[in-house]
Amino acid sequence: MTAEAPIDRLECAVYRIATDMPEGGGTFEWNATTMIVVNLHAGKTVGTGYTCLCRASDRLCLEACGRRQRCA
Repeated sequence: MTAEAPIDRLECAVYRIATDMPEGGGTFEWNATTMIVVNLHAGKTVGTGYTCLCRASDRLCLEACGRRQRCA
């Protein structure tokens, strides 16, 4: 049986990273990638996760973390 710790804090950061040149998959082109990084604090443990998503996802992530502004 594992011990459980309540979530103490959730931190989110959103980064928009420009590409060297436009990229595409045949139907759509883009010139930047949005990266979301999340740190979850529970007890003495911190877990970090990240993903690259479409730009519209940044607002959803920040609202889930209780923040309304965008990060750079």
